[in-house]
Amino acid sequence: MTVPGDLSIIGFDNTPLSSMFQPQLSTITVDTARLGRYLGRLALKAMEGTPPPTAGPEMRATLIPRASTADLQKVVG
Repeated sequence: MTVPGDLSIIGFDNTPLSSMFQPQLSTITVDTARLGRYLGRLALKAMEGTPPPTAGPEMRATLIPRASTADLQKVVG
């Protein structure tokens, strides 16, 4: 099997290591810092005994395409 000819591979986290693989690994990135701040506020509110924030952050996952995934336009064609 070849990547991405026969098999596309996508990782998660967009760590610097993902761009060092051969072929470079496509990945999904999520704003974990924003999520961490929200979870921290939830914990503080729970410790204070006050109501939690009404809504959390919008969770967006973003694809970082690299060489480990086939070009969808070519596959669907």
